[in-house]
Amino acid sequence: MAYTKNVWVHGETIVKEDLNHMEEGIYNNSLLVPQVVLTGTLAAEETSISFTNDKISSATKIKLLTDTGIAPLTQSVSLTTYTATFTPQSTNVQVCIEVY
Repeated sequence: MAYTKNVWVHGETIVKEDLNHMEEGIYNNSLLVPQVVLTGTLAAEETSISFTNDKISSATKIKLLTDTGIAPLTQSVSLTTYTATFTPQSTNVQVCIEVY
């Protein structure tokens, strides 16, 4: 659900519901910031790339980005390691994951 901001006016009474609404919006926005960003290179003709970081084991979301826009065939997480597999590419591909 989209956050509805309040436009404060001079003399307006601030009530707990308004403050709680603001706190909820701040909290929800904090969930959009990745805990860690990891980058690597999928070498030409290789089919998989792995990233290891302690934050992966408690992630609620992992977003994968590539400089060519290709999507992985499979993705998996095993404890603190995230692995993505791709069809072989003729050139190196830069890969980034955002861990939330």
